[in-house]
Amino acid sequence: MSEFIAKIFVKKSSTNFVVTLTDLFGKVLFTCTSFSSLKQKREDKRRRLSFFALEDIIDKLIPYVFLYDITMLILVSRVRTKIVFNTFFKKMSLFGLK
Repeated sequence: MSEFIAKIFVKKSSTNFVVTLTDLFGKVLFTCTSFSSLKQKREDKRRRLSFFALEDIIDKLIPYVFLYDITMLILVSRVRTKIVFNTFFKKMSLFGLK
């Protein structure tokens, strides 16, 4: 059984989170911003920079993970906050991803 490993890059601008899913060679498989992913209160800057936005992004990202048969993810974060790691690990473990 071969494993398909991908990388998730998390960056933060002054008003958004930007999450990009790539393969190991850098080919972009999925990208999303917190503004485009939020279902409620998109205009609220604090909400776009909260874990609610990250959870919405992950909900949009999961179908692409299964579409490309990704079994292992490498999280590369340009953000130095625990909410990024806690949110990603909590949501990804629900789907059985490492």
